[in-house]
Amino acid sequence: MFLIHEVGEMSVQQLQERLDPPATEAGARRLMGILYKKGVVRMHKDGRKKIYSPVESSLDTGIKALRDVLSSFFKGSPSLGISKLLDTDASKYSDKELDAIEDALTEIRKRNKD
Repeated sequence: MFLIHEVGEMSVQQLQERLDPPATEAGARRLMGILYKKGVVRMHKDGRKKIYSPVESSLDTGIKALRDVLSSFFKGSPSLGISKLLDTDASKYSDKELDAIEDALTEIRKRNKD
């Protein structure tokens, strides 16, 4: 799903090429079939090719995945998970990004007071 969300849509052949380690065509087709049956991708045809794309937006899927990560690895604590992420990767954040994080926190505080 990460690959499909990254690209937006892909064929079985494109998935096969991007998997690491590479999958057989039958393996990639099987994987897409499972995702389709689970209802997490939709399919349309482009000529003879089947093209798959995510059903949910990348933002919605990302939020769900982030909640799962926080629950599994950070005792369900957003503050612990986010602070560890920011502390670990502190050198990777520009002042503009840090200002945006501060602005988001300020907005959340305002909403919580209402």
